Order: sequence, then structure tokens, then C-alpha cells
Amino acid sequence: MPQLRTSDHPDLSDFVVHLTGRLKVGAPRSRRMRVQSAEERLRQICIERRMRASKTFYAPSPVVCFMECTVAGLAYLIRSGRYAPWGIVFDKQSVWDRGGAP
Repeated sequence: MPQLRTSDHPDLSDFVVHLTGRLKVGAPRSRRMRVQSAEERLRQICIERRMRASKTFYAPSPVVCFMECTVAGLAYLIRSGRYAPWGIVFDKQSVWDRGGAP
């Protein structure tokens, strides 16, 4: 598997995050997401050791969404009230190695 380049740029990260609670967007699409809090979703991910793909407005197939952001960028998203402060961080290379892509 090809190796991704690491970055020393201050606006880029070698990590991606999956936040489990989006607060200022339309209601989640799946029943499971409607009845679980962001904390409960994170707990389920940790217990099951897997993430479940969901349909989105823009992708033809179910996906798991990650974002690449700096610690400062992540703090901003949480402070702004757009996301709940619950999520899981992965090394970008490990996601790539398991088939993750932009």
C-alpha cells in the first residue's frame, strides 16, 4: 500500500476525526442516529470496534465521514456549536490502508 506524505504545514494534519454528533444540520437520516446521543454513538463504536456507514445527501453509497483538521480547527467546530464534543481520531495512513479515500 502506498505511503501518504506526512505534513509539516501548520494548517494540515496527519490525522482525521470522525465526530459522532452534528448539531446544526438537518436531522440524522437513520433511526439509530435519531435515538442515540453523540456520546452513545461513540460508546457503541468503541464496544463494537466498528463504524457503520450511513447514507448522505451527496454520496450514492453509504459512507463514514471523516474530517482532516488541526486541533485548533476541531476546537473551533465544537465551540461554534456545530458538533458535539464526541468523536474518534485516526492516523490518516491507517484509514488510507483500510480503503478510506477523499
